[in-house]
Amino acid sequence: MQAATMTRDMVMVAPTLSAPSDETREWFRRAAKVADTEDAFVEAVRGELEREPDRALLRAFASEHDWDAIAARFTQVVLEDAA
Repeated sequence: MQAATMTRDMVMVAPTLSAPSDETREWFRRAAKVADTEDAFVEAVRGELEREPDRALLRAFASEHDWDAIAARFTQVVLEDAA
């Protein structure tokens, strides 16, 4: 699952599950569950269906990763490097 799709799902306050990748482990570890095997993925889906999502966590995570926040961080880095 690509990062943009995962972020969109989090904005919609939907539980997010992913197959393992370096990107998902690093960027989304706070708000997405990463399953290393097919059985673990199925078990994670079942677990998420049985409970309410942590909407506050998902909204906070999504707001930190929206395009405005990303652009602000990028601009800050560019300006620091230019100084």
